[in-house]
Amino acid sequence: MGGSQSNIESYRDSSRKKKTILRRKTTMQMSKTTSKIISLCISMVLAFGVFAGIPITASAANAPLGLSLAKPADVKWEEMDYGSEYGNAKGYYATWSNLFSDDYAEYDYFIITLYNEAGDVVGFDDNWSKSSLENMHEQHGENGVLIYDTNGYVNDAFQLTTLPNGKYRFTVQAISFNPYQYQDSDVSDFSDWHEKGTTTTTPPTVNPPVVTPGGGSGGGSSSGSRGSSSSKGSSSTRDTYGTGTTNNTTTSTTINSSNISTTSRGSGETTVQAAAWKKLSGKSFQHSTVINGKTEVRITISNPSSINRDLKVSAYTTGSKVSSITNKFTKYFSNKVSVVHFDQTGSWGQEIRVAAKLDLKGMDTDNLVFYTYDSATNTYQRITAPNYSIDSNGFVHFSTSYAGSIVVSDGPLVKK
Repeated sequence: MGGSQSNIESYRDSSRKKKTILRRKTTMQMSKTTSKIISLCISMVLAFGVFAGIPITASAANAPLGLSLAKPADVKWEEMDYGSEYGNAKGYYATWSNLFSDDYAEYDYFIITLYNEAGDVVGFDDNWSKSSLENMHEQHGENGVLIYDTNGYVNDAFQLTTLPNGKYRFTVQAISFNPYQYQDSDVSDFSDWHEKGTTTTTPPTVNPPVVTPGGGSGGGSSSGSRGSSSSKGSSSTRDTYGTGTTNNTTTSTTINSSNISTTSRGSGETTVQAAAWKKLSGKSFQHSTVINGKTEVRITISNPSSINRDLKVSAYTTGSKVSSITNKFTKYFSNKVSVVHFDQTGSWGQEIRVAAKLDLKGMDTDNLVFYTYDSATNTYQRITAPNYSIDSNGFVHFSTSYAGSIVVSDGPLVKK
């Protein structure tokens, strides 16, 4: 992705890398053009059908006539690292959690409106259908609509040569390709603020180590060997019970061993309310976060009935928050790292057991070091007794009494 069209033309003659950038931008333009043509054709066919009295089959989650499309949910900025092939540039995207869901038909399209800090509209893009965005996702791994990148490119639809430094946020509205059956969605809530160009990240600050009760230092021991997880945070003598529902809180009274709760990214956080914990006396609790049919993180709480507050139990090893923390640590430290991000922050109130599917490629698995990271204060602490092990399926098992984010490092962190 380059800057102006003239710059892109010069890239074409300079190197293979820049030709690749041109092809990528051309794909975006073709996707948008094709989407508009198809949407127009479909609208004409639907209009003819209505006036001719031809019944039209419902689409978009089979909603009845007159319902609005779903409101775009969890709108947020997402950073994408293009890698060395694109000069280590980064792109900044408008994303929303239900973009690729059944909430929308293939040729429903979206309006992205960009606002500056003064509240002025500085950009407006109505070029992208669900189908075209799915195409970009499949080809390039993009999860939304590109606003700008650090190579100087700004979304063509905004008609801006450059995007001035400052704070920006956006809204999204879904527009029905079939207005005779579905109304347009409500405009989304505002995204969080994104600050362009005027700030730099600061390195995390180290705090004293976190001493995990129970002894044993796992990968942090002087011998460098991994610790055992057999007696930490779970029990082989009693059933593991689950509760909770995706995208909801729960006070479920039906708690049994077959009801291990799962959640998927884009469906929101999963919370267990205080009242539900009390019903687990004498039991342990387990929650798995499943993405695309594969478990990313499983937590086990051995004494759930002692919890007297709501807790978020969803956690991830992929996604924008994981990428952001990984990028920060690799920017300031020479170690390879892998990250587990919990929706819960602060302390769990007791030591829990975690199993996470982490990318450990190129890391010394006999010398892993675990840190808890608090993004609000930008501080990290070493967990002195993670009691970690790695099973035959590649899951890293460890103990922690802290939520937030866990950074797993190839050896003790070394500043660049």
